[in-house]
Amino acid sequence: MEGIQILVELCTQPGILFESQYVDRAVVALEPEGADGSRALAKLIDELLRCRSPKILPVLAAAERVEPTDELIEAVRAVKNARFIASNPGPVGFAPEIQGGGTVGWANGTGEEIRRRSVKVLETLTGAVFDEAPILRPGADMAGADLGEADWAGADLNGVNLKGANLEGARLRESNLAGANLEGARLKGANLYFANLTGANLRDADLRDTNLYAATLVDADLVGADVTGANVQGGVTLPNGQQGDRDELVQFTLGDPGELDAFIAEGNIGGLVKGLAYEDDRIRETAIDALGKLGEPAVQPLIEIFRSKNFPVHGPAAEALGKIGPPAFAPLVEALGDKNDIVRSNAARALGNLGDPSAAGALTPLLEDEKPLVRMGAAGALGKLGPAGLESLIGAVKSENIYTRRIVTDELGGSGDSRALEPLLGCLGDTDKFVRSGAASGLGKLGDDTAIPALQRALRDEDEGVREKAKRALKKLT
Repeated sequence: MEGIQILVELCTQPGILFESQYVDRAVVALEPEGADGSRALAKLIDELLRCRSPKILPVLAAAERVEPTDELIEAVRAVKNARFIASNPGPVGFAPEIQGGGTVGWANGTGEEIRRRSVKVLETLTGAVFDEAPILRPGADMAGADLGEADWAGADLNGVNLKGANLEGARLRESNLAGANLEGARLKGANLYFANLTGANLRDADLRDTNLYAATLVDADLVGADVTGANVQGGVTLPNGQQGDRDELVQFTLGDPGELDAFIAEGNIGGLVKGLAYEDDRIRETAIDALGKLGEPAVQPLIEIFRSKNFPVHGPAAEALGKIGPPAFAPLVEALGDKNDIVRSNAARALGNLGDPSAAGALTPLLEDEKPLVRMGAAGALGKLGPAGLESLIGAVKSENIYTRRIVTDELGGSGDSRALEPLLGCLGDTDKFVRSGAASGLGKLGDDTAIPALQRALRDEDEGVREKAKRALKKLT
């Protein structure tokens, strides 16, 4: 097809000075071909896009002047939505503008011009108005912009202002965001793999579930940022220049420990919750005590912590709920029925910290929960509830679920209550070796020497683990 041959010559021959003349000749040759000519042009555009050739610009100019077809419209739309950098497609018919490191691409300026031209061509071909895709360049001001799912992999975004912007799910792999202002930006689920965030302002940014694999955060300001669930496998370079994991990263989100005093004075629940993540025991205990004194307003925010992947904070949150007292009781009982097993487990732990015996009835069914963490949480909580909790644990030694029986033997031993003696002696004859070994260990903890004859018989148990636990228990009792 002559028109396509003219455009191929334009795209492959160096030193052509008057590109518009080639475009005019090609359009004249394509017009008689009608839809077939437009479809052939679409294939040429696809190939130029695959190669990331800058010569796609004059070809787009030709596309604006031929018969619209679905194929041509889709080809131009693909150009509009394309990333500036792409994987090297292998042997190519046209020269990329940039090539190396397994990639081909357009320079930022070329890519921006191609995107603008493709928008104009689409409007001509369809009669519709297309919003031009947001284009970022170093130092650009995009504060508050809605840029969710944007693709700027490998882009140079040095010093951009994205304060308060929505970048959820954005693809920023290997991008340069050095010195960028991302204060309060929403980056949940964004891909920041190998991104350079040196000196970036990430105060109060939402970095939940982001991919920070091998990202660089030297001198970045992370105070108030939420890094729950962030992927830092392979290490992240922390603001202090050291390699670290997520727990170490969390420490840089906490800010000045002295801020806790202001949070306490203000009744700032969110600020105090951050204090639960401090490695310093004194700071963490101060935050726990302060949240306990705030009472009912702090209950739901603390329960919501159990839904996060920030597991080191779950325990302190359960402690704080225990200090709140009666206002936390009903919400925690309700949380025992949550579909999330981590929530159920921690709610049980918090009820144990609360110490209200009336919680035993709600906790007892969780001894048969399908999730081990929930069963353990319930058993541990019941062990703190005095006689009411003990009755539930004693009843559970008859459970048909061997995993339930395994858990309660240890709790019974730690109860220090003589009523646990007979149930534990009975468990020495259980069909499950782990229940028998747990019973032997529990009898040692219980400290009642009337168990000595039974433990001596357990020295002849068929399982080595049971015999060893019985031997250790006898040492404690004799």
